[in-house]
Amino acid sequence: MRRSITIILAFVFGVICGGVIANLVSRLELTGLVKWNATKGEISNVDTGSSASESEEGQPKATSQGRSSKVDGWALLMPADERYGWTNAYAQPDSSSERITQPLIGELLKVVRCARAWCLVQDSAMKSWKAWVATNDLKFITNGCRAEIVREDKIVVVKAPGVKLKKGLVLPFGTILPRVGHIMDAGRLPDGHIVRFAASEVRILGSVQLADALMYAKGFLHFPYQRGANSPEAMDACGLVQLVFRLISVDLPRDIDALLQAGRPIVNEALAIGDVVFFDAFDGKPHPVLLLDTGISFLEAHPASGINVGLMKQMRNRGRIIRRYIG
Repeated sequence: MRRSITIILAFVFGVICGGVIANLVSRLELTGLVKWNATKGEISNVDTGSSASESEEGQPKATSQGRSSKVDGWALLMPADERYGWTNAYAQPDSSSERITQPLIGELLKVVRCARAWCLVQDSAMKSWKAWVATNDLKFITNGCRAEIVREDKIVVVKAPGVKLKKGLVLPFGTILPRVGHIMDAGRLPDGHIVRFAASEVRILGSVQLADALMYAKGFLHFPYQRGANSPEAMDACGLVQLVFRLISVDLPRDIDALLQAGRPIVNEALAIGDVVFFDAFDGKPHPVLLLDTGISFLEAHPASGINVGLMKQMRNRGRIIRRYIG
């Protein structure tokens, strides 16, 4: 009898409490704060598209809806899609906007601010490019972790267009990873995994000469041209120039106008391997190419023919500006 009364009281109590909880959940759902998942039988936070601010551990945390928040922190690029060692960076927090560049896995990025599912980031030197990337492609780190990463010895992938690992992940040409101990052909991914390379696939960062970097870049010959690309999928002219110099630890701007202002001017009579020649193009924008010698041939990413080798004599009637970025 007592057991029956206890069961009845528990049932009544459950109905009353359930009604109160349901009413509370309904009210919270109306405010957009929580959502009831009937399948899992649990309450979850609603993704309100809020922006992010920096927490004590350097991670973004939700702020008020519809506003962007300054983060002023650091992150490593770690693409959410485990097949690709790069991601797209856009002019606006919208994948339909202009693509600015393709940052590579492990790249140290300065996080300026975050809004909804996007973060505005720029290269660690804060002089090459600034664009929006998906927040899911970032691994936020503390200032202390960033300082440690900067101090570490590194290796760089020199095989073009890239190296495909056993698990399917493709590490692009120009990928820079912390070196593991004193092993020359082992690097550490942002998620902590250690990867081994063939001896011909990587070099110690800082040991590559410009002539060698140009030779490695020929592995992209006949690859397609795409604006804003610098990955195993495709390449554009500024992306090719930037990646070649990345191999020799020289940070160059991604933007054509800034690239024209960097380095120092060179006259035709003093051409050298690795000089960048900007030819007048039909669209009115200068077209950069990389000299492969002292003035006979060059490597370029051209909108019509993709990555190819051209001859200087075929461009003799084109206006030109020559810049040198080393020495």
